Amino acid sequence: MIMTKSSSIFTSIILYVSGLLVVSVLGLGWWLYDSLVSPLEPQFLGQTLSETYIDIEKRMSSKLEEGKAIATAIASYHGVIKGLEQSDPDQVFDDIQPIQQHFADTSKYQNILTKVLDSNNEVIATSWDKHLIGESVHNSLLSTMKDTQRVTGSYGVQEKGFGVVAYAPVNVNGHYLGTVQSFSGVSAIARELQDLGIEWVFLLDKNYLQKQYHKIPDSVKNNLSVGDHYLLAHPKWFNQNTVDFVVNNQYQYEVKDGYDARIIGDKVLINVPLYDDRYQVIGRHIILKSANMIKKRIEDTEMRILNILSIVILVFVVVIALVMC
Repeated sequence: MIMTKSSSIFTSIILYVSGLLVVSVLGLGWWLYDSLVSPLEPQFLGQTLSETYIDIEKRMSSKLEEGKAIATAIASYHGVIKGLEQSDPDQVFDDIQPIQQHFADTSKYQNILTKVLDSNNEVIATSWDKHLIGESVHNSLLSTMKDTQRVTGSYGVQEKGFGVVAYAPVNVNGHYLGTVQSFSGVSAIARELQDLGIEWVFLLDKNYLQKQYHKIPDSVKNNLSVGDHYLLAHPKWFNQNTVDFVVNNQYQYEVKDGYDARIIGDKVLINVPLYDDRYQVIGRHIILKSANMIKKRIEDTEMRILNILSIVILVFVVVIALVMC
């Protein structure tokens, strides 16, 4: 009778300890997961967002500075200066016409477009059409350039689509004669990122276009509409598979402000705004990177946690077996 009672007590203790172990293992598993696994994704996304923002900003800023340098260089051309001094549109056209080809032949800039404006902001020549003259140009960039007499630049939409717009003053002996406007696209960024295995799409904000240009400019109005708020910046710059992914996941960024990064399937979608010279959002960079690295890290960490819990359970089982023996 005494042995039976002792056995019963021992069994109760074993059951109690076993139950305590189960609770402890579950608690330990939750703590390990919360401490080691849960932070991985937000940390990875935060780091990826920061690195991507810095990278795309550098690339866009580089294009902007290049555009400003091109406008400054063209403003120093003798034919441009002479044509403005003599108010001779034909001479200005004849002199800027070869400039586009010169850049195409000697540099990576294949589609530089140039306008020359007189001191009253009226176009007297363009590099692509001799008859496009007389237009009056007014915007904040041009006003700032005239006020400071220093080159200005930003991102915007012109006759040939979205790209970098720059204005440089044409001065002779301190006398302001007019302005050179240069425009260049940013398709090179798409090629650079594709070479790095990074997918990029730029979306123009329809609300911005309406406010800035009082309508959707003709050069982009027929571009693919992405959701209710965006247009694809260019029909040919971007990989079609990337465009399809962005269109199919437009709900992820359709009404978002600021910066965002999230995992969708096997990709990380990064959403970064682009600002103009007045800090208005022109549109959004949508950048796709592989999510395989973070998924592998999460899987490896989960496996380590399972190994730890397995060892704890194994030790307990061995101890119990030894006690029972």
